Amino acid sequence: MQTVRSLLAVLAVFAWPGAASAQEMGINEQNQAYFRLTAGGVTIQKVAESNGDFTLRLRNAAELVVLDVRHEKLVELSVNGRTTRLNLQSLQGDPRKLTELRVLVASSSAIDAYRSIAAAVESKALEDVDANLSVAEETLLLDGAFVASLGGDRAAARRHFTRLARKHRLIRVRQTRDCVGDYVTFVNWAFNLYQKCQEEAMKTGWPYYPALLFGCTTMYYARTQSAWWQMIACSAVPV
Repeated sequence: MQTVRSLLAVLAVFAWPGAASAQEMGINEQNQAYFRLTAGGVTIQKVAESNGDFTLRLRNAAELVVLDVRHEKLVELSVNGRTTRLNLQSLQGDPRKLTELRVLVASSSAIDAYRSIAAAVESKALEDVDANLSVAEETLLLDGAFVASLGGDRAAARRHFTRLARKHRLIRVRQTRDCVGDYVTFVNWAFNLYQKCQEEAMKTGWPYYPALLFGCTTMYYARTQSAWWQMIACSAVPV
């Protein structure tokens, strides 16, 4: 039977903008990495598989948002039951689906509040690029960048990677390895593939480029979610 593992500090209290909050993370009985956080009026719940499949749930007083990504190519977003599904293999032939997704993202108050929380962590990281962020903060940066990408922020993936790339260089200089260091190394690999995917997408030209670029972005985040699973599993201890 799969050993159930949890982090040594299962519950910790952090000061996020607008409210104090508790966060929880670990590996559950299904061997999924999980993350839970309540902050700024939003309850955040996430589970990820080792292969990069993940589900992110956001709930505030008005909405329940569910974001699912499967097999690096299937994206489903639901806001209070209004649902948009994208198959990245067929998106090139129906680019309207991408517009529908972005309209749904823009209409959500829960997503807007969540992006504000993630942006506050990103601002902190940019103020001190050498800062050692907590696993919870790294999680918000990763998922916040993906949600921003869904809303049309094409620079979000590069900002996420650029900060980690600096950490990657520092880790190599220090010749240290730890759970976060391995995560950074894996993300570096995923971003290299993302850049190659972008180069191929650019060759197709308009109007196919936006859909193909979105596919590249989704694959990047699915691979980084696999890295996130590894980071949580690495940080966990038997109970």
